[in-house]
Amino acid sequence: MGVSTLHKSARIGALVSFIAILIGSFFGRLLQNTFPSLVVLIPYVGVLLLIVLALALLRFLPSIGASIVKSSKQPERASLYKVAFGIALIALLLFVGESLIAFPIERVHLIKYSALGFCVFFSQRSDSAFVRLSFAVSFSSLLGAGEEILQFFHPARFFDWRDIILNTVASLIGGLLAWTITLICFASIKDRQQSLS
Repeated sequence: MGVSTLHKSARIGALVSFIAILIGSFFGRLLQNTFPSLVVLIPYVGVLLLIVLALALLRFLPSIGASIVKSSKQPERASLYKVAFGIALIALLLFVGESLIAFPIERVHLIKYSALGFCVFFSQRSDSAFVRLSFAVSFSSLLGAGEEILQFFHPARFFDWRDIILNTVASLIGGLLAWTITLICFASIKDRQQSLS
């Protein structure tokens, strides 16, 4: 299973995330009012999504690491400090994101935009992880801002600037999670190559 399969799978994941964002934009209040008990399930859906992403990553980990090593112009071992920094930043962003939530239903923003940022990161073919991270976060954040601005014009919805920040934070979480996974894969492949030499 090659890298092209990874990119295709990530693009499908980004498309599914985009469809979830559209459904939330147009039918979110209707779904919330029709099924109020489902709001309690949102954190569980997030955990289920993380499990699915983890299982998908286990399938693609060798191809991710191999593509990073093969495409890297200046191979550099990812240090434990970079990975720890990525994980700490994700935890901090989760704390900030959680503090921006005014209503429990808004936790969906964390799920949708984290998944979108994560999938957009892996859907690109750029050699630079920084370029992929920048594009994933920018694209997801702009889409989130656009969704919120459109709500300003929808009579049944209301505009909230905190949701724009929440969407941006969620995009950062997804992108940083993908970046951290990339660093871990790069380090393990380089260690394996050096031990074989």
